[in-house]
Amino acid sequence: MSTSTYSSQRLIQLLRNVNCFAPEPLGTVDVLGAAGTIVWIGNDLGPLPATLDVAKRDLGGRRLIPGLIDKTDPGMVAAR
Repeated sequence: MSTSTYSSQRLIQLLRNVNCFAPEPLGTVDVLGAAGTIVWIGNDLGPLPATLDVAKRDLGGRRLIPGLIDKTDPGMVAAR
């Protein structure tokens, strides 16, 4: 995925291929955030409805700690 599809202004954001610690290591997973809250972490999200305006970003294995984002950063900018 291209970083050009990413926008911190969108309410729904999908971060792919993150090395997640929540707080235990979860390995490489995808993280879905909506309105500044983590709503899903896993590997089998499946397709999202085309009507949703989802910002997508492949983080290529960068570390992510959901507790540093959840309810503190509506743009999930900690993942940039």
